[in-house]
Amino acid sequence: LPPKENWEANSTHRLSRKDVQKASTKIKRFVGRRLESDLNVFEHTAPIAFAHGTGVNDELDGSESKAPVSFLVPNQFIPRGIEPKPMEELTPDERQVLTQYQMKCEVIQSLAKWKRIMLARLGVDV
Repeated sequence: LPPKENWEANSTHRLSRKDVQKASTKIKRFVGRRLESDLNVFEHTAPIAFAHGTGVNDELDGSESKAPVSFLVPNQFIPRGIEPKPMEELTPDERQVLTQYQMKCEVIQSLAKWKRIMLARLGVDV
């Protein structure tokens, strides 16, 4: 692309930005269909995070120095837009209800083990 300040003056595009996006989507779909039919492969969406303790995020280098980034998925039963009371103000029973559905998750470090698991689940011979 030409420099941003001269887009109009130096532009050689014959398609609008919207049409360029539509065309690139069509090309991506075409290539994907051809890969599926010619090579007998298919696209599968990979997750970006797993529940902690699933064993998918293993230490590939054998050390624990590269611990995965982890986070809590909050209780899904808190009505959106309503802030709960601070934890210090909750009774023990209220605190348990608030945290019982939280799930610790980890960002994926490598999809190698996940790919092997999915290939086995899908019955794909490697």
